[in-house]
Amino acid sequence: MFNAITIIIPTKGRLHNQKTLSQLAPKLLERTIIVVEPDEWFDHYMEYGNKCKVYSLPNTIKGIANKRQHCIDVCKTEYLFMLDDDLAFFKRQEGSVKLDKCSDDNQYNMFSLLLSWMDTDGYPLVGVSARQGNNHTSEFYKEATRQMNFHGIHIPPFRKLNLKFNSITLMEDFHLVLSLLTQGIPNRVLYGYCWNQLGSGAEGGCSTYRTPELQKECAEQLEFDYPDFVTVVEKTNKTGWKGMQTRTDVRVQWKKAYEWGIKNENSNSK
Repeated sequence: MFNAITIIIPTKGRLHNQKTLSQLAPKLLERTIIVVEPDEWFDHYMEYGNKCKVYSLPNTIKGIANKRQHCIDVCKTEYLFMLDDDLAFFKRQEGSVKLDKCSDDNQYNMFSLLLSWMDTDGYPLVGVSARQGNNHTSEFYKEATRQMNFHGIHIPPFRKLNLKFNSITLMEDFHLVLSLLTQGIPNRVLYGYCWNQLGSGAEGGCSTYRTPELQKECAEQLEFDYPDFVTVVEKTNKTGWKGMQTRTDVRVQWKKAYEWGIKNENSNSK
């Protein structure tokens, strides 16, 4: 069932803190590749080479947005799952919004469902809800909505639609989803399952180059590229990124972007 998928986990500076990898069920680990920069390849290979593949990026590929796009460009399978390196997975209890930690079988069901949405239902981009806010809705899934940290990508339509992860340095997930919605095509995000992370901004990853200035620049670029749907705001979180508890961020009107995309595509087809 999973022979047509690749699972990649981009990682940087977290040799001994591979939370997602430690969570994945055996049949998924067989399809998993840790993606690292060249100077980290040997250590990761020695640590994890007996569990999964370890891929060394070209020296020229820097930053998570470029790493994500490179993995799509070189992907050899029809379907690609792109996971952050610090995730744990949960499943809703039957008839409830309460959550239980995923068993191996739960994980297989989750990935199989996402795969069917791409393969059978035709979605080029699918995702899984964050735990934060998951209990705010009883819906099993949502369409035309925020998606981050866990992405399922159907490679052929993704490329045909000219979707890119590296149109922006940070908040690349948001830019990507907006570029899909404004073509009148929805993403679909699973709420019957979710992921959780200890908190953004842990040592390693984007924290090695994300600064308040770069965060502000990218928020403003996102608003510039999609002014009708994005508003720059200031956010404060007690458990926010290290050194950036108050940061420049964005508020996005996902449904409005999708509705505009449908209307615009219909107008162009006349």
